[in-house]
Amino acid sequence: MGRRKLKVLVVDDEEAILDLLVLAFEEAGFDVATASNALGAHTILEESGSISLVVTDVSMPGSIDGVAFGQFVSTVHPEIPLIVISGVTRPDDRDLPVGAAFVPKPFKPSLLVDEAKLMLSQAR
Repeated sequence: MGRRKLKVLVVDDEEAILDLLVLAFEEAGFDVATASNALGAHTILEESGSISLVVTDVSMPGSIDGVAFGQFVSTVHPEIPLIVISGVTRPDDRDLPVGAAFVPKPFKPSLLVDEAKLMLSQAR
């Protein structure tokens, strides 16, 4: 019987970024779910029940930005590691949930995958 793949939820409103991150995470052996805003991500997170890590952009359309969504994840699912990304805004460390990592854009997708693997290994 094979091991269950870890599932990453990637939240970003830029389709090119989503496509790039899906490819990078899938090549690294992860299952990937995507959403283009926090509302869609919330639905996936609640319905899936198997998300191992969340990657969210700060700036997204809708009334909930990535930092607020990250706070929700941290509060309701504290066992799920969180990576916050942005090419526009660097959130103040006080605004990021405890334990969340921040990775500024642009970045190499492999850097983000490595950060995800590190966070997942520390969460076990």
